[in-house]
Amino acid sequence: MSGVDPHSHGEYASLNLAQAVLLVCYEFMQAQDEVPEWTRKTASREEMEAMYGHLHETMHLIGYTDAVRARHTLRLWRAMLDRALMSSAESRLFRGLLRQVQWKVQDAARGNGDDQTGKRSGE
Repeated sequence: MSGVDPHSHGEYASLNLAQAVLLVCYEFMQAQDEVPEWTRKTASREEMEAMYGHLHETMHLIGYTDAVRARHTLRLWRAMLDRALMSSAESRLFRGLLRQVQWKVQDAARGNGDDQTGKRSGE
């Protein structure tokens, strides 16, 4: 032998790593077949429709859309939000945001709005 350590695998280090990665991936994929798929409960159609109604009202309130463009705009929002497969909790969270927006706009319209410094208007 020409001075090469027979126990040294330096020439094959990347091959050994590739084989190890392949083996781990194979075992992972095999394990996936044995684990029951976790499915989360998505919001019901009724919950989603109530959310879309709330979104529609809020869009009009803040001037985000008007009667002419509302149908098209809401269709785009529906497509996006339907793809999200929201849970009931997520749809309630979104509606909470819409309620807060509505409250803030209505409060400001009554002249009770806070400015950016946290002081009431007129202080």
